[in-house]
Order: sequence, then C-alpha cells, then structure tokens
Amino acid sequence: MMPVAGGAQPLQFRQYRRVEGMADLPADAVVKNVSARVLEGAVSRAVQNVSL
Repeated sequence: MMPVAGGAQPLQFRQYRRVEGMADLPADAVVKNVSARVLEGAVSRAVQNVSL
C-alpha cells in the first residue's frame, strides 16, 4: 500500500468524476496490483482492484 501524495483528497460530485494522478515509485519496484477505494467518512462505498 502507498498513500496518495498530499494525503486524502475530498471528492464532491453529483455524477461521475474521473480522478487521475501519478505516484513516484522506487526504480526497482514491481507493481502487481492496484486498488482504489472510495470512502465516505469511515464507510467504504466502492472498491476496485486490478491485477497487472
């Protein structure tokens, strides 16, 4: 796991919104899985996992 740079970012939307960003990884890192979670307070509203 790696937190998003700048910490948690609040999202407010009425429909769909695309959020993009970049993560700095060590040169020898191998990314095998990516996971994104949408939280409302402490409640998980959506989870997406991708195996690379």
